Amino acid sequence: MNELLPGLDFSGYIQGRAEICNKIRRGFDEIEDAIKMAKDGKLFDRRLHEGKRYLSRTESELIDTIDRSAWRYLMEQSGLWSFLNDARRNEWTRGLGGYDPVPEFSSDNVEATFREYYESREQMRDDGLRDIFLELSRNYKCNEHHYLAEKCIVKLSDWTGGFDQSSVNVIDDLARVMCSLDGKPEFDHRITTFRMLTQNCWEDAPWNDYFSLKIFKNKNGHIKFKRLDLLERLNSEIGRVFSNALPSEIKS
Repeated sequence: MNELLPGLDFSGYIQGRAEICNKIRRGFDEIEDAIKMAKDGKLFDRRLHEGKRYLSRTESELIDTIDRSAWRYLMEQSGLWSFLNDARRNEWTRGLGGYDPVPEFSSDNVEATFREYYESREQMRDDGLRDIFLELSRNYKCNEHHYLAEKCIVKLSDWTGGFDQSSVNVIDDLARVMCSLDGKPEFDHRITTFRMLTQNCWEDAPWNDYFSLKIFKNKNGHIKFKRLDLLERLNSEIGRVFSNALPSEIKS
């Protein structure tokens, strides 16, 4: 795992997780024994019976909570979060939020997860490009159907009139691609566009060197590219992902 996580050692953290889970299991074993003793001693009533029914589920939920906390810590410390495109982030957001299951936090699963994402990094980058291109609304004349123009309009609102996080995350995907094209490291994954917009503090956004973003009352975002050299390269990348996306005069 060292070649996938240079400079990071999670072995102690994985061992600590195992010790905590073992203590939880031993604690529930003690409760099971106490319930059995109560039953043998004629001290067993309906409430103890109901408690026994939910005991195994509670044990599993506690261990799941430990695993979610461990994966969240790994994401933050390793920088893996900034490696993912919006679709993969949504998968993990659901898991870390308790809506979907997460894998057991073990050495094998950590290595398998990092290896999978490392080996599919180019595909995730292409998926991010596809999301950027498809997210552009076709209802605005300045949005071209075949390539990214110097000025683009994106719809960032959800059905409530607030910001739609999935749509806003596409801006982060765009920023990551621009950094890659510029040969610069990606921005800190904790500095998200969604957080900046909801806190009304995006004027000093780290992607300001690449493009500007102006938000209107209807939550439409007007993106204007500053680095036209990178925009040209970005369109070439889009043409590679969407082989028929760019007209011949843009491809050339």
